[in-house]
Amino acid sequence: MRHPIRPRPARLSLLALLLLASLSAIASAQTLTPRSYAEIRKQVDLRPGDLAWQAVDWKSTLFDGLVEAQRQDKPIFVWFYFGDPRGNC
Repeated sequence: MRHPIRPRPARLSLLALLLLASLSAIASAQTLTPRSYAEIRKQVDLRPGDLAWQAVDWKSTLFDGLVEAQRQDKPIFVWFYFGDPRGNC
């Protein structure tokens, strides 16, 4: 005879926590109105440091990055993506 699968207390706690977090996010969402526009715009506008990654001297090949990292004795950051970088725009 097979025993029914019973959820573990840890899983139930995690599920409850995720549900509460979702409800909290929904409750704190702002509605876009002419009066709230300026405040919401301040929250989503770019800040001075948001585009700092564009100033990095990125290398287009792994080999070039490895050579430069070895020359400067620094670590490398490798970023791979597959497909259209725009996603599902």
